[in-house]
Amino acid sequence: MYYIAALRSFLSRKKDFSVDFAFEDLGLEIAKGREKVKVLEGVTGEIKHGRVTAVMGPSGAGKTTFLTTLAGKAYYGAQTGKILINGQESKIRNFRKLLGFVPQEDIMLRTLTVKGMNTLINIV
Repeated sequence: MYYIAALRSFLSRKKDFSVDFAFEDLGLEIAKGREKVKVLEGVTGEIKHGRVTAVMGPSGAGKTTFLTTLAGKAYYGAQTGKILINGQESKIRNFRKLLGFVPQEDIMLRTLTVKGMNTLINIV
């Protein structure tokens, strides 16, 4: 019975749950031979809950690199700068079960449910 009460309590508060992101001096360095090359540098901003946020720019401007870095999916390089979640510096990977990330190349498997597809995306 305790678990049911705890679940009911969580679900009643769930509607008040929100996440705000801020990032300061966000960057990405990748190794090129013995050198480190900065492919993203000095990006600062915020993404507020309840708002639509667009990342726009011409081809090759770094939109995908920025979003991949912000989402903690740029495993091919070293992230620099700070990410703040609800005002606290944190690693985005700590929130993988709450957040989704859809890569630029749509990968849709018709046999998966929405929940199954979200699970697959968060594993990759």
